[in-house]
Amino acid sequence: MNSSKTQKTEWNEHETAILDTILDGVYEFDREGNLTYANRACRLLFDYGLEQPLEGLNVRQLMAEESLQQSAQQVGALLAGQLETISGEREFVSVKGRRFIGEVHSGPIRRGGEIIGVRGVIRDITRRKRDEQALRESEQRFRSIFQLSPNAAALTEEDTGILVDVNDRFVKLVSSSRRELIGRSVTELGFYGQREREKFLRELNSKGEVHGLPMMFKARSGAELHARMFARRISVAGRELVLTIFHDETEEKRLEAQFQQAQKMEAVGTLAAGIAHDFNNLLMGIQGYVSLLLMDLPDGSRAGDMLREIEKQVTKGARLTRMLLGFARRGEPQVEPVDVNSLVGETVELFSRARPQLEVRRQFQPDVWPVMADPSQFDQALVNLFVNAWQAMPRGGMLTVSTSNLLVEGNLAAKQGVTPGKYVCVAVQDTGHGIDGSIRERIFDPFFTTRERGVGTGLGLASVYGIVKRHGGFVTVDSEPGRGAVFRLFLPASEKAVESRQPSPPPVKLLLGSGTVLLVDDDVVVRDTCRSWLLRLGYRVLEAGSGREAIDIFRANADDIDLVVLDVVMPGIAGMEVFSTIRSLSPGQKVLFSTGCDVGQELEGLDREANVGVIDKPFRMMELAESVKSLIER
Repeated sequence: MNSSKTQKTEWNEHETAILDTILDGVYEFDREGNLTYANRACRLLFDYGLEQPLEGLNVRQLMAEESLQQSAQQVGALLAGQLETISGEREFVSVKGRRFIGEVHSGPIRRGGEIIGVRGVIRDITRRKRDEQALRESEQRFRSIFQLSPNAAALTEEDTGILVDVNDRFVKLVSSSRRELIGRSVTELGFYGQREREKFLRELNSKGEVHGLPMMFKARSGAELHARMFARRISVAGRELVLTIFHDETEEKRLEAQFQQAQKMEAVGTLAAGIAHDFNNLLMGIQGYVSLLLMDLPDGSRAGDMLREIEKQVTKGARLTRMLLGFARRGEPQVEPVDVNSLVGETVELFSRARPQLEVRRQFQPDVWPVMADPSQFDQALVNLFVNAWQAMPRGGMLTVSTSNLLVEGNLAAKQGVTPGKYVCVAVQDTGHGIDGSIRERIFDPFFTTRERGVGTGLGLASVYGIVKRHGGFVTVDSEPGRGAVFRLFLPASEKAVESRQPSPPPVKLLLGSGTVLLVDDDVVVRDTCRSWLLRLGYRVLEAGSGREAIDIFRANADDIDLVVLDVVMPGIAGMEVFSTIRSLSPGQKVLFSTGCDVGQELEGLDREANVGVIDKPFRMMELAESVKSLIER
């Protein structure tokens, strides 16, 4: 059968019926590509009528141009006996111009040992290919979102917890590398324990997803991380996996704890300021009676010596209230440009003389920048740190005090909540027993102490914290048990030059005077004390126990009153409101503010006026005499 004419297989009626039930297309074509047979499914696939004759229809007409060349080569090899079968995916075009993708499997038709054509099966896989493409695109989109997610994300096996894939954010979050993570379980890596994993799986199984489950886990570096977990089962590349998103709340938790700590410190600061105010009034009463008794006793008497010892205790009590106020952070310090090396050097020198059992080392950076500071408060902070170091070394040790210029930027500035820029660091290092991590976060809390009962007030480090904060700086501590501690004070540097210090004036003798003084204070003991002092000093005294009473007395005696001694903090009408009313009645009225707590912001600028002064409780009779006489005679 070597005829070049079209040859076709003669199918009987039974065979044709069977072929027409097949859902895949069955076809035959001769060596020239002319179709000689097509079953029902094949005709429908190519939009060809069931009764239309196939004569004149060539397979080349039904194949897209892109697939034609490859197919022609393979069919040629098949007809030449070089291939037994050919398979592949081709793009076809129906007689109506509709394109589709077909999966074909073909083989030779032999007759009498001669290959006369090709017989094959074709299946429409257009939908499958479209679905596969959509799946690939979906997986590609998923991969992109997975990798670009701002949250850490991981794909894990549900049964084992083994990590199949992680995004870059996850790698960064747990401080590891992808190579160290993939193929290992979350429990094996130590992110969290089996109990936490079981909790995670219970929620996943009961709800079908995990939504906002709080979890604390550890990074490879050992750092504790706080996250909320969101998870559900998904299918990726034919595998059923668990997609978990980790919303990192570590920084939020830190800021929340910092905010709560700030609130606590603010609340205790308010309490401390109130305690200081009342305690100063109490000290004023003691000081007043002691001063009056001393005036009536001869020099050298035993009673006088005892009273002077009481005065010393009053001075210690006043120092304690200053520590309370330093912690309370009320008002602004009276700042001036300060030479840090000079001030620290003087304080170290005095302290080292008082504690000869300590070896003191100084490491001062030359030309350290000036800072704007209240010298007395800064000195107090340093002394408190030195005392804290001494108490940590009861058997002696090394105290190292150093200064340096530093730039505070980036994460450190953000963490401490300060403005980036130039800072001066004063470091106080001891070789004591160190601080345990369990209490390190509490050491700046007021009244917290690890000393035995009766040793220390628990206010030393709290006042250091308050003083430095008031100066716009911050404090850090590095310590481990058995390895000592390093406290670092950071204060903003200043461009202002340091002025040379003037020598302190000689002590002032008790100054007598004359005139009328309106004494305003809600505390009876303070009023009695000051009234007695003023009378002894030669003044006529009018008294008021409240702001309302003070205003009424002033209205009635404004022309006769030379000076108003006015308590700042009083119930009802406070001192500043009384001052405003008095000034509205008599603009030039002289006023001496008496305060038992730090109200620098309220009095800011007023103490520089010619007719206004400020005296801090507890004050002594000599200090009151000087302030009253100075103001009246201006």
